[in-house]
Amino acid sequence: MTDETLGSRKAKAEPIEDEALGQAAPDPDEPEILDIPADLTPEDFDFDEFVQGARPNRHAVRVASRPDLLARMDMLVMRIEDAERTGQDTDELVAEYEEAKVEFEASRRLFIVEGRSTARRRQIEKRLEKLGVTRPGKKASDREREDFARTVMLHQLADQVVYPKGVTAGGLEALMEANEPAVDAIYSAAQRANTVAAKAPVRPDFSHGR
Repeated sequence: MTDETLGSRKAKAEPIEDEALGQAAPDPDEPEILDIPADLTPEDFDFDEFVQGARPNRHAVRVASRPDLLARMDMLVMRIEDAERTGQDTDELVAEYEEAKVEFEASRRLFIVEGRSTARRRQIEKRLEKLGVTRPGKKASDREREDFARTVMLHQLADQVVYPKGVTAGGLEALMEANEPAVDAIYSAAQRANTVAAKAPVRPDFSHGR
């Protein structure tokens, strides 16, 4: 699709369809509902074959271990903008920015998470209870409830990370202390794998790079 200069010519009016007030926008996470043809026969779909080929949901996310470099890049952008306003040379500053950006991108690592059933997640919680991590009682403090929920979450999340190897609840806890948003990103991918029916991701527009 090409852009046209505003005012160069009158764009062709497109018909507008009225929608009922209050009609909700479609939820991209909702399963697609199709109209089924009346002449569908049992031979059109082999459920046993479908089940045998079923696999858990998987999602991938990249997490950076050096987000502290963002502050350096932010300050360099400010200095570049200041230099441009005063007519100063910015080559050295731009080179510093690119160097910091390369270092930041090099710190990004891939994590792949796999969906787990509700039953498996409950089994992990029960296993923790046998190890002494028990659910807080009615008189427990908010801090005790938060600590319990976090411990269970970290063990469940570690169970879902299938790449890289060696991810443990203790390692995730240390990562959370250093950079909680990094764990949040992995957790969000895991929750999506657990709860959202599989759909192909929206294809990005790669035409700009051509």
